[in-house]
Amino acid sequence: MDSIRTLREDELEDSIQVTATAFHVPLDEEQVNERKRILDPNTIIGLFYQGKLVSKLSLLPLHIWLGGEMFPMGGDCLCRNIA
Repeated sequence: MDSIRTLREDELEDSIQVTATAFHVPLDEEQVNERKRILDPNTIIGLFYQGKLVSKLSLLPLHIWLGGEMFPMGGDCLCRNIA
């Protein structure tokens, strides 16, 4: 294992291809571009082996609504020292 770190913007396409390969979902160029547009590389942690992205983990912010107010939950609470 070489490194585990958040992705850079220029690694988003590699991330999309890792997901497509893992789930056997072929994507055309338009679908790849759409995903690149909506993904935030700061929320994706990648495992790099010999400089190549081989696995990834996407962190999704989770929130709940209580009494008309939004509260963070899950990992988001821990990362922001809320819980």
